Amino acid sequence: MASGVETPQTKIVCYFTSWAFYRVEEGKFLPENVDPSLCTHINYAFAFLDSTSLKIVASDPWADLDNQFYKELNAAFKLQKPALLLTIAMSANVNVMKQAYDVPNIFKHLDFANLMAYDYAGSWSAKTGHHSPLQKAYGETDPTAS
Repeated sequence: MASGVETPQTKIVCYFTSWAFYRVEEGKFLPENVDPSLCTHINYAFAFLDSTSLKIVASDPWADLDNQFYKELNAAFKLQKPALLLTIAMSANVNVMKQAYDVPNIFKHLDFANLMAYDYAGSWSAKTGHHSPLQKAYGETDPTAS
């Protein structure tokens, strides 16, 4: 290890989703069902900053933050709640990443990012494919397939 360089610590990130509450019977999952001893970080999906009250509130899954808010939100966290981390979950698909995020600027204001290594194939695909491939399928021509 080079002098002055920190070794990244392992993060075991667990997700608790807003829709888990609405599942029926054994599928229903409540906040009290989360075992915090299993994770180093627990992410709630999804939330947003209410512009009137400036409180983080649950949101619709499609109401993600715009890129412009990361700097301001991170500054507010550091000033008012230094223990809070600002993270994002983002596509691991390079083409999606380039189109959806200003990566160099956003990453200046994040504690870390979670790459969503799934949804590589779906209803939008011309051909069927594995949901989260470890490598390209035989004959795959899409350079972002895995």
